[in-house]
Amino acid sequence: MDYLELLEKELGKDMLEKEIKSKIKSFHGLLTREAAIRLLAKEKNLIKKDEEKEYKISEIPKGKGTKKITIRASVKKVWQIAQYSSGKRSRVVEIKDETGSALLILWNEDVKLANGLRSGDKIQVKGVYEKNNELHLGYSGKLDIVERAGFLNLSAIPDQNGDHIHARGFVISKVQKKEIEKNGRKSSLTSFVLGSGEDNVESSIECIIYSAEERSKNLQIGDELIIEDAELTDRLIWIGSGTKILSRRPKEMLIGKIEKIECVGSDSHAMLNVVVSGKEVSFERERALSFLGVKVAEDIALETIVTLKKESLLSKEIALRI
Repeated sequence: MDYLELLEKELGKDMLEKEIKSKIKSFHGLLTREAAIRLLAKEKNLIKKDEEKEYKISEIPKGKGTKKITIRASVKKVWQIAQYSSGKRSRVVEIKDETGSALLILWNEDVKLANGLRSGDKIQVKGVYEKNNELHLGYSGKLDIVERAGFLNLSAIPDQNGDHIHARGFVISKVQKKEIEKNGRKSSLTSFVLGSGEDNVESSIECIIYSAEERSKNLQIGDELIIEDAELTDRLIWIGSGTKILSRRPKEMLIGKIEKIECVGSDSHAMLNVVVSGKEVSFERERALSFLGVKVAEDIALETIVTLKKESLLSKEIALRI
């Protein structure tokens, strides 16, 4: 942008030259003419702050260092965190829209923004910049989930093959070895049945683990699972190396609303009593502090901490392994 021309229109040529000389003089002659012109343009509000601009992936200028990019896209894949000898960390989120795909790189603390993302999630990312044909989330950037990818309906399993899906349900059969034929090859693989309820056989699907089968050794009937990025083929869920399995055992979980929280006893014998949906549990100091989400010096009484945190915790929904 030609700020000299804009300033001449506003001030006139003679007045502008006086302003430029005055600005350079105020910096003891250390300011260049170009810098003085830019400062004057900024003071006259002729330099507008770069605004955030939304792009389709294929429209983002490549190799031009474009900044303040906004993207609306779907998550294609979330890669593992990479750790460098310098201490820096990065994580790649592969994204796509109707025009193409790209790799979005998150750095250091921002790698946490990808926690919980799964393929198919629709996201909006602000504060992205382009560098060397790569997309990076900037220092003040934001990543928001606009729409969550849905789970497979176990009551109406489609006949499509090769689709990548997410499923949620309960283990309703024992994990066992099974002879499976796929692509003309027979293999002995691990299988179990996932149902929509703990004993719901009608709304269920068989799951086959064909990679990292040791992940199934701790599964028990009644475990609640979320399976992310599995393949649906021949009305079976195929769990490979890229599939994530999240599990919890409801019988060992404290799930519900915090109804009561109090400190009983005193000094080194103080305990935290918590009632969650009618179930009461007690924690000694170390686990109580973990439950409360605080780190404090040993000379601060547990009762004091409970008094400060109590109101913010009552009626809160929790799911805690006990």
